[in-house]
Amino acid sequence: MFIYLYSFCIKIYFLLIWLISPFHHKAQKWLNGRKNIWQRLQEISKKNTQNLVWFHCASVGEFEQALPVIEKFTIQYPDYKIFVSFYSPSGYEYAQNKKIPYLFDYLPLDTAANAKKLVQILKPKLVFYIKYEFWFNLMRELTKNHIPMVCFSAYFTEKQVFFKNYARFLSKELNQFSHFFVQDEKSKILLQSININQVSVTGDTRFERVVAIFEENKKLDFIENFKGSSQLLILGSVWLDDMKVIAKTADLLSKEMKILIAPHEMSVSSIEKITNELSEKFMLWSDLEKNQIPNILILNTVGFLSQAFKYADYVYIGGGFKTGLHNILEPAVWGKPIVIGPEFDRYKEAEDLVKLKGVIPIQNAQEFGQIMDKLKTEVEFRQEKSSINQKYIMSKSGGAKTIVAHCKIYNL
Repeated sequence: MFIYLYSFCIKIYFLLIWLISPFHHKAQKWLNGRKNIWQRLQEISKKNTQNLVWFHCASVGEFEQALPVIEKFTIQYPDYKIFVSFYSPSGYEYAQNKKIPYLFDYLPLDTAANAKKLVQILKPKLVFYIKYEFWFNLMRELTKNHIPMVCFSAYFTEKQVFFKNYARFLSKELNQFSHFFVQDEKSKILLQSININQVSVTGDTRFERVVAIFEENKKLDFIENFKGSSQLLILGSVWLDDMKVIAKTADLLSKEMKILIAPHEMSVSSIEKITNELSEKFMLWSDLEKNQIPNILILNTVGFLSQAFKYADYVYIGGGFKTGLHNILEPAVWGKPIVIGPEFDRYKEAEDLVKLKGVIPIQNAQEFGQIMDKLKTEVEFRQEKSSINQKYIMSKSGGAKTIVAHCKIYNL
């Protein structure tokens, strides 16, 4: 009964996306990206020498989690091709812009017919899901074809539907996985409470990814030129909801330091909404010239932020006022004091670092101004936050090796 209801909801979901697409930029991208998808997947299947392993990533964050495992997997199993599927346009576009050395495309809508067709075309030997995006028709089709599924960097909380008494039937769906590699002991206990015992605690593979970025230590000349001898505040992955809270303080701070603003959404309309909150002059990265050094720079491009954090003196990470907190690991690995919005309870690393007092949550504009004053004037306070954050990151890497070692049981 569940799968019929689920399939019906998927079709309604598609209809809603189609209806709003003329008015919603991201929905339109979602639809346009899936045009001619079967033709592209057939082309991908021709490149497959019957040895394909598939990683499904919801978006950019999950792809960053997947990378340490993919890289170690390709070393251990060099004869296998890697296919990466994305749910969101931002993930797919990131892969395109980065020119990743793997086969990749969108995940088709999760209907039973699409799932069957997809598995027939790709014929994967093993499928990895990252974190907790589960597509039940696809999972059932993989199970039917005896294709093992592994989920890693998974993180579960009591709030999720799987652990509600009225939804315990979903444990049957999750039990289709050959193994779960979870971020913490709490997630393991929750899965075991619904009779899922094929679980290991290996942490979050994003830690290894950010440590690799730290060790790569790329130089960004334009950031160095922009910062000069000034202090630098980076507002990373911000939305309009964040800017409504922090813009007034950012305006004031821009008179004494440089401000780099990296919007989460790169559309012209999104950037315009964000910059409308500013009173002080700013410049877009795309318009930057060597002889023009503004006090506020809008980073209207992707691919630089993770390395830009090393130049920061202070960091605010967006998403905590509405949409969901974004990646705090990237600035933390560089040992930066981090400020976030109030909504962070779905993110273990944020919960951990708030408890350790390395990350500082704020509730409103007044608190943001107060904490920035304290970070600027109290050096020991700032250094304490920085040290806590970097030590936390460096103590957490190593799970990707265990995940890849586990793959030997699948006779690859």
